[in-house]
Parts: sequence; structure tokens; C-alpha cells
Amino acid sequence: MKAAVIYFTGTGNTLRVGEVFKAYLENIAYNVDMIDITKHSRNLKDYDLFITGTPTQNSVSTFNMNDFIIKYISKKNNPKARFITYVTHSWGTAFGHLTLKDFISRRGFEVVGARAFIAPNNFYMFRKDEPKFEEKKFQQTLRNIYDGVWNLMKSFTDGQVQIDQRSMLKKNLWYARSIFTKYTVFSRFAKMMIKVDSDKCSKCKVCVNKCPNNNIVLSNNRIQFSNQCLACGRCLHICPKNAYLLSNKPFEQYEGIKKPIVELI
Repeated sequence: MKAAVIYFTGTGNTLRVGEVFKAYLENIAYNVDMIDITKHSRNLKDYDLFITGTPTQNSVSTFNMNDFIIKYISKKNNPKARFITYVTHSWGTAFGHLTLKDFISRRGFEVVGARAFIAPNNFYMFRKDEPKFEEKKFQQTLRNIYDGVWNLMKSFTDGQVQIDQRSMLKKNLWYARSIFTKYTVFSRFAKMMIKVDSDKCSKCKVCVNKCPNNNIVLSNNRIQFSNQCLACGRCLHICPKNAYLLSNKPFEQYEGIKKPIVELI
């Protein structure tokens, strides 16, 4: 059997959850490809299972996953394929696993699982009431992710559909809001919220080269942003000099989940 874990990740959380899916599937003799949607550019064919994951953006999945599916995954090339969707978030209620499920269902595919996972907080610098996870909570979160994936996939192998349900009304309201903010807020997030300390910046272009949507350039010896931001947070945490400022203030960078979760629990 052939499967693909297809993911978009900003700071690595969604990738690490995807690796747990991969480990489970390989344990039951699937051949599994890990596919980063920002690096892949060809049609996918003859898969039996797709697992699709993104961070949440305004409580729903990121729209670049929808674009990827439209472009590279067809019913014609994958007639037997089923889907499982997931999202990562650090607080509140997420609806992205369901909005992504709805989108995939409209494409004619069967979705047999959908779940939201609380992941270590990588946007603590935005909210004082949602601080960076302490070590004990960090480790418990990893255990919850592992157990959640195993539980979801056990249902899948038993032929059961497991959908982590939410209020349909709230889901639809958040989805409508996300469509509006995609073009009015999030695409301009970097321009509105982020600056770079020119005294700290070494012009190394790590952020330029690692930006998943090519939204950052080094021009006139300065880091500049355009209006294609995904608000993923990668540039904030990847800068080797910690030169990025959020709302004109420095912050402690998120170190990420340094190893696959299966090696840390």
C-alpha cells in the first residue's frame, strides 16, 4: 500500500506530527512519502492514502494546501485514494481539520479521519495569556500527539471513520472570516507586524531563502517584505541573529521539536 503525508509547516510542528503518522503507517507495511508542499511540483499518482496537515491560520487550515491539492492530486490519478486531515494549533478551538475535510470531500474524495492537535506554542510572543510551554507541558503535549495519532490510525486500520467534530456554525463563521482576512490581514502580516533590527541583521539571507512563499527579499541592504505572507512564523524563529522584532519588540525564539516525536517520548 502506498501513502503520502503531505504537509505545510512554519516552524516544524506540523512536520513532526506528520512523522508520527508516517511511523504508524510504516509499522503496518505502508510505503510512505513525506511531501512538503512548498518543495513539490509534480502530479501525485496511484496513492491509496493521503494524510494532509497544516498549521491553523485564523482557526482554519492554510489555503496553500487547497491550492496544492487542486494542482497535484486528482481523482483520475488516484482513484482509490482516501484522505485523513489534521491541523496543529497551540490554544483555543481549531476548525481547520474540518474545513480541509470539507474541501477535499467536494473534490470527490472520501475523508476517513480528521483531527486537530495541540502542539507546543510557537506564537507565545503574540499573547501574554498563552506563554511558551514549560518543559513538563511540552513533553505531555508530545505524548498527547503520539497517542492521538495512534488512536486515529487504529480506527482507520479497523475500518472506522474518526472525525473530531466541532460546531458547524462556528466552523462556517471562522471559514468565512478566514477568506476575508487571507487577503486583508494575513498576506500583509509581515509588513504590518514585523521589522528587522538592522544592527543585529547580518544580511545572511537565511530568512529570504527559507520563506515558504518567497515573501522576503534583501534589497538596498535591507530586509523587505511583500504582500504574500503566510503568517507562518518561520522567519521570526529561524533568524540566526534573532534580529526580528514583533510589534517593535524583541522576543525569545521558539526552538522547535528538535527530534521526531517518537524519539522523544
